[in-house]
Amino acid sequence: MNSPGAWEGLTAAEVCADDPDRLNNYLNDPVNHAPPDAEPLADFYSRVVDGWEALLREHDGKQVLIVAHAGVIRAVTAHILGMPGENLYRLQVANAAISRIRMDAGRHPVLQWCNGHI
Repeated sequence: MNSPGAWEGLTAAEVCADDPDRLNNYLNDPVNHAPPDAEPLADFYSRVVDGWEALLREHDGKQVLIVAHAGVIRAVTAHILGMPGENLYRLQVANAAISRIRMDAGRHPVLQWCNGHI
């Protein structure tokens, strides 16, 4: 696994301390404004999609619960909706939220709901 980058563990205020636009630039264009030393977005997206597809093959026809960080949830959701990886931050993923994807044989995956709470 590649490094998460120099911003790992920092607050938004700490990331923006010497450049107030740094975080917004990243959220608007994560390909060209990635954190220093971070895994390239295309690599992250591919790695998550590969893991998602492997999980589907391994658990075909079964219900599966995935507990993951917001970035992984964004990547899987973007993938099933056909969104390019550079648009990941157009998806809001709340803390401790629940999303549900339904997979029926022979059909495209369906995002049944996103950002739900128990």
